[in-house]
Amino acid sequence: FGLLFGLAVGVMALFPFGGAITIALVSVLATFNGLWVGLQVLVIAAIIDQVVENGLAPRLLGKFTGVHPVWVLLSLMIGAKVAGILGILVAVPCTSFIKDMIDEFFPYPDIMAKSQ
Repeated sequence: FGLLFGLAVGVMALFPFGGAITIALVSVLATFNGLWVGLQVLVIAAIIDQVVENGLAPRLLGKFTGVHPVWVLLSLMIGAKVAGILGILVAVPCTSFIKDMIDEFFPYPDIMAKSQ
């Protein structure tokens, strides 16, 4: 049932707290097979979820939008605090817009072009 559990966690990860709730539910179901199995599923799934949510996703969003991953995480936290779910949805596009406007009005000097 590993593929089914992985699919359920992946689909529920689209919703806030869906991934964490599904991981907990899958761990409880795996515990019926044995306490050690349930604990292993919980630890491995939590580690993978943290790597994806805090490492891979901000890097991908940063590459797509041109915003540094730290600013992506910071904008998501600020958006959640200010406007909740709607803030999370519009945080990264707003941050990308602000970055583009700053780049447009205050261009970064190209040091390499001047030295040649």
